[in-house]
Amino acid sequence: MPEEEVLQQVIIQQTSGNEVRAFAQYGQPGEYQPVERQVEISHDNLSQSKKDIWDAYIEMIKAE
Repeated sequence: MPEEEVLQQVIIQQTSGNEVRAFAQYGQPGEYQPVERQVEISHDNLSQSKKDIWDAYIEMIKAE
């Protein structure tokens, strides 16, 4: 039985063209590369409560 994939990396992208999205990259445990699966998450498609969490997280990162 193959090992279950794990979240390896999350990339948040805010472009000058107003694109706000994240990429969740998954692969095998203990391996950083290669990424086996990538999921795109668009800010525009989130519920308002999830947008609020996202926005608060970005503000926290900017404050650091």
